[in-house]
Amino acid sequence: MLYDYVLEHSAKYEGSLYIEVTGEDRLGFLSALLNAFSLFSLFPVEMVVETKQKKVMDRFWLKGLGGASPSESAASALRDILKSYTRGKGGNA
Repeated sequence: MLYDYVLEHSAKYEGSLYIEVTGEDRLGFLSALLNAFSLFSLFPVEMVVETKQKKVMDRFWLKGLGGASPSESAASALRDILKSYTRGKGGNA
């Protein structure tokens, strides 16, 4: 389960999708996120993965196939998935 997330377009890497997630660490947490990204052909250009006191704060800059900027439809679908993983109201994207 995620506590919160940020999903926004970024100028970094010539038009990447920036994702930041916070949540409780558990076995398979990172794998589940990477699988969700790959469902929409989004792949990390950069990842910063941090775990402190059983809480994660992971950041990703994603690009599409061949280094393409992610489409709005992929971003929207990913937002829906992240929202479904989030407790309470959903993220702040």
